[in-house]
Amino acid sequence: TLFPYTTLFRSDGLLRTTTLGDTTIGMFALTMPDQQAATAVAQTIAVTQIDGGLKADDNRALQGVTVIGSVPASQPTAYRAVYVLYNRTIFVEVFGPDRDAVLATFDSVIKQQVTHAPPTVRGGR
Repeated sequence: TLFPYTTLFRSDGLLRTTTLGDTTIGMFALTMPDQQAATAVAQTIAVTQIDGGLKADDNRALQGVTVIGSVPASQPTAYRAVYVLYNRTIFVEVFGPDRDAVLATFDSVIKQQVTHAPPTVRGGR
């Protein structure tokens, strides 16, 4: 996998990044005091992304995972997902100049991540 599951929970916050060609992948895991705080942070991240001009992508969203992406004509393309895992807020970002590459990478990464660590809060955004 691109982000080993075991490395996510060693500290209060963790950022892992990697690149595949021109596409950059980032994963943030933020440990909060409890699930309620993690949920509030996830909601704030989602709202902030939308307020910043990204659009919710309900076609890519999964139960408990909010997906937000740039509009088709945007350069570079950015896709982000946020969800809660117990008392952690998980935030995944994929961006780059090639929209098709970004979307393919995002779909693969989020599928891997949710398989390894599924959301524990199933509410909507």
